[in-house]
Amino acid sequence: MPVKDVDGVALKSSMTDAAWRVGKVCWPLMVAFLVTGCAVSQITKSFRSKPEAALGHYRRALEVLAGAGDRWGQAHALNNLGVLLRGMGELDGAMTRYAEALELFEQLGDERGRARVESNIGYALRLLGEPRRALGRFERALAGFRRAESQRGEATALDNLGVVRLELGEPEAAVRFHGRALELRRAGGDRKGEAVTLRRLGEAQLDAGDGAAARAHLQ
Repeated sequence: MPVKDVDGVALKSSMTDAAWRVGKVCWPLMVAFLVTGCAVSQITKSFRSKPEAALGHYRRALEVLAGAGDRWGQAHALNNLGVLLRGMGELDGAMTRYAEALELFEQLGDERGRARVESNIGYALRLLGEPRRALGRFERALAGFRRAESQRGEATALDNLGVVRLELGEPEAAVRFHGRALELRRAGGDRKGEAVTLRRLGEAQLDAGDGAAARAHLQ
């Protein structure tokens, strides 16, 4: 089951499934996929108590993937490693890994992968207190998810743009972004995402002075 970061962007937990497809061709590559899958599991089960264990899994995965020449696997592992480092409070390290992942996804022409990394960079920039730079990254993520025809990714990017607009003191713009995200959540049957978007929409409406609408969405 996909692990999600705080922004709802799915981590690449499908690596273990992909491993079996390539295992007959390249055993080291399958090992790397499995190791990366263990890291994702480590994040969900014991991130707070043993983040170093997950970190070790990713580093080993990267060594094997690099040795096998699998840039796609490296890109996903680097992105996930960035998420892990961000959770550990190591934002500089996370940004370095995101930059490496982004470069690989660009070389591969993987729009969805690029959009995921852009989204993660945007979130890290928010934590660093740079909302305007984060805005640019979320806009890139939105464009990438649209090119990749990822409805869920597009909704997440719209929500992220709404959050930043609210932080910048633009509640009306935030309401518009969350409203568009809500339409996509409902169209795709994403009930969990819909709940998150409704809360964010209500908060933006409250700041915009529309208390009645806010109460309807926050109940």
